[in-house]
Amino acid sequence: MKNLFFILTLFFALPCLAADCGSIKPVLELKSSYGKLRYDYGKDRSGITQISKKLGILEDGIFASGLATVDVSWEVGVDVGAQRKLNGKICVMPEKVTIFMGFQRPTVYISKDLIKDGCQYNLVMRHEQTHHQINKTTLDYYLPYFKSEVEKVINRTQPVYIIHKNELDSVTDEIINNYAAQIEPMVEKFKAMLIHQQMTLDNLSNYAYEDSLCLHTVK
Repeated sequence: MKNLFFILTLFFALPCLAADCGSIKPVLELKSSYGKLRYDYGKDRSGITQISKKLGILEDGIFASGLATVDVSWEVGVDVGAQRKLNGKICVMPEKVTIFMGFQRPTVYISKDLIKDGCQYNLVMRHEQTHHQINKTTLDYYLPYFKSEVEKVINRTQPVYIIHKNELDSVTDEIINNYAAQIEPMVEKFKAMLIHQQMTLDNLSNYAYEDSLCLHTVK
């Protein structure tokens, strides 16, 4: 999920400057969140299985008693500065770039078919909570790299020159879309890393181990 937005600095009677606004160094503000975890106990195994299949997590013939889901969300915001040049042109340059990259709507589904506090219930709960913890740990690990790469993108920003101030909206859109085009592959890389880390929990070997834990316990 991505949302692009921009904040325009208002300018009336722009000062006439000889200096190039390219000397402005955009400030990066990186924001992130794990999202607020919620639990859903209202669905049976069939309902949870259907959600899993829609997400492409489960193959046909496999049923799920639990599921952990989350949306990876990111946004780009730009606070633009503008200066009128001696030649009459307007120099446009980002002053502040706000990036959000994190999670929204983290949800743990636990089947209502399971007996609360029974072995299988507690096992499924721990499994899905571990998925959520993997999400958080992977995000913490990735953010320093993400920030470093975004800073490189911002440092490459060049000033844009326009004739009329009514061009500012379209120029700002271009700046944001340019940032977004370079940031999106970084977000996709994070998603791939997230899937890889989750596979350390969702694999046949671990499934077999977890299934053995409740074999001699009333479920």
